[in-house]
Amino acid sequence: FVRTSNGMDPTPRCDEIVVIAREIMESLRRISSSPPPFDPATSNRVFRVCLPDAAQMTLLPKIVQYTQLNAPGILIDTLPVDENTARLLEEGAVDLAYGGFVPNMQGFHQEKLFEQDFICLANAYHPRIGLKLTLEDYVREAHVSVSYAGSNAIIDDVLRRNKVKLRILLSLQGFTGVARVIATTDLITTIPRQIGLTLAQTAPLKVLNCPLPMPSYEVKQYWHPRFNSDPGNQWLRGLFSAMAT
Repeated sequence: FVRTSNGMDPTPRCDEIVVIAREIMESLRRISSSPPPFDPATSNRVFRVCLPDAAQMTLLPKIVQYTQLNAPGILIDTLPVDENTARLLEEGAVDLAYGGFVPNMQGFHQEKLFEQDFICLANAYHPRIGLKLTLEDYVREAHVSVSYAGSNAIIDDVLRRNKVKLRILLSLQGFTGVARVIATTDLITTIPRQIGLTLAQTAPLKVLNCPLPMPSYEVKQYWHPRFNSDPGNQWLRGLFSAMAT
């Protein structure tokens, strides 16, 4: 300030500082204020989610049925779960990742949704397998092997520890063709329970307990810490949690 005939007046530099201080205070006010409310019924937000192909058959239909009725403007954009998932979450390019074998999730928030175990599927009219699958049946019959992230490692480890060798006649890189193959041949397969039960609803298949005890694994959802308080992300996580099982 400087002394003038009117008393003490601010210098030009002081006026500049006041303007800057007001801008800083306004920025702080916006930062500290509550995030804008999220109304799924009226929102047109696009949510991007990394999902394995099994979840696109088991979970995604339920998600879409719900949003079609209760959040008609919401768009769910899916991407695969792969080595890029962690980077996409870090960059904010995706809102959520889901699955049992999502790589490199250290440092992200996570929520366990359910425990997943394994079942076997066979043709409903299989000539040699009845209502129970014995270990003798399991070793004798030809198998379809489905590559699904870390689930193959779990199955392979159980087979190795029990000194069991299976006769694999077909190896698939996903679940798309499993039901049709099993329903039209005598082959059997060992797959995660949730996708197995879903496939059994689409074709004449019988669901059987595995004759070798298979350990379960956790299916989780993951998100970046900076979106933990975002109302839209919270709604999405709640939806996935409610529909996952």
